[in-house]
Amino acid sequence: MAGCTLRLIRREHYCLLAVWAVLALLGYLWENVHLPQFEGRHLFPALVVWGLGYTLGLRKLFHSTPLPILALLATSIVVLFAYSIATGNYLGFDITALALTMVIIGVGHWLQSRTPSTPLVLATMSLVILAIACLFSYIIPAPVLGPQAVGRQLPFPLSASASLSPTRHAATTN
Repeated sequence: MAGCTLRLIRREHYCLLAVWAVLALLGYLWENVHLPQFEGRHLFPALVVWGLGYTLGLRKLFHSTPLPILALLATSIVVLFAYSIATGNYLGFDITALALTMVIIGVGHWLQSRTPSTPLVLATMSLVILAIACLFSYIIPAPVLGPQAVGRQLPFPLSASASLSPTRHAATTN
């Protein structure tokens, strides 16, 4: 597989991925029309398409010249800065994020020319770190609060047992 390049991926392969993505989306929509349950697990068939798209997109980004993308990002920064001055609403986070993206793309292209595949590995590892951070920031603290505390914040209960108050539960068991 060492000789595998982007040139070996033909147009038919992209068409197959596009059909797969459309079928996964249509399956998700069809299922939610019959029984609305907006959960991410129903998009599981699309993970392959997203993963391949992510990998091919980053490989293409780091293998080709990044000048058009860097020019687009620089133009976006100038437009946001001008908008910030015109409205008096400074969009510092947005401008900083775009500038950081420019730096990451430039460093990634430089690394790709020195050590191939390193930018792709670093980008993937950064997503792993982000997933672990989100796990300990958002997912694990929810059960600590208890289902009643979390259920009160939502317009619907999390489970059948969380929706039964002690008085309702006593009334249903008698």
